[in-house]
Amino acid sequence: NGLLRFIFDDANGELKPADSFDAGMNPTFLAFAPSGKYLYAASRGRNTPAEGMVASFAVSERGGELQLLNRAPSGGAGPVHLSVDRTGRCVFVANYVEGTVTLLPVGANGAFSAPGRSLLHHGRGPNPARQLAPHPHSIHADPSNRFVLVPDLGTDCIVVYRLDAVEGTLQESGEGGCALAPGAGPRHLCFAPDGSRLFVVNELDSTVVSLSFDGKSGCCRPLSTAKTLPAGYEGENTCADIRLGPNGV
Repeated sequence: NGLLRFIFDDANGELKPADSFDAGMNPTFLAFAPSGKYLYAASRGRNTPAEGMVASFAVSERGGELQLLNRAPSGGAGPVHLSVDRTGRCVFVANYVEGTVTLLPVGANGAFSAPGRSLLHHGRGPNPARQLAPHPHSIHADPSNRFVLVPDLGTDCIVVYRLDAVEGTLQESGEGGCALAPGAGPRHLCFAPDGSRLFVVNELDSTVVSLSFDGKSGCCRPLSTAKTLPAGYEGENTCADIRLGPNGV
């Protein structure tokens, strides 16, 4: 039920447990506000289709302790990922089980200030075990903060929304999204530093796709695909997350 806080000593590399905080049952993902003053935590609740929750915390500048501000429904069952927009006004949640994405408006004090606004995905993929329904698996604002991109494992698509951070709204951009290989199962993504490219890791077929991204229109187009496994590998494998190195390449 808790978030565990550790103290890292960069002089000797030691990681020491400090304390824990209640983030709801079965926490799944964390995201800091751009200021670093607030932390948001999604939780699935019990292992049932019940709606998830998101907790907002203030972060102590001196010691990093957390103070609970408030909680809000995630807008669907199975929240597996969340992120914060560049202004800190919006928290985005991907609800894997429900097939929805939700925008939670945030006030100046870091707490949720209004009910969330959810959008339902549609479609399915060819994998009968994993793709009988849409499954948004992560949600990311682009570097310009104009668009929000959602890899949907269930539909093999990257869904693109236009973001109005002031009004706290998402609107699907029909020209922006793109389809990936059938059965790929897109899960997480990351942007290149200049925002002109992005990289998507596919959970089901263990590949990474490089895509071009137009920051004006929100359009993304596949460029190339690379396998994450060595040639001749016969065992099972799934991919989870993707990050760029410090040099951005």
